[in-house]
Amino acid sequence: MNVSTWSIKNPIPALMLFVLLTFGGLLSFNGMKVQNFPDIDLPTISVTVALPGASPA
Repeated sequence: MNVSTWSIKNPIPALMLFVLLTFGGLLSFNGMKVQNFPDIDLPTISVTVALPGASPA
């Protein structure tokens, strides 16, 4: 018997499990600490090229 068949034959426990997981997810989501502007360090590359006699266009 798979989960779908069991849920159709026993709708109350399946519904209670759904409500419990939804409520737990909402509580967990509200408890998460999220920064609006997190401190990130983007990698940068600096390239310097010397071309003698070229004009700085």
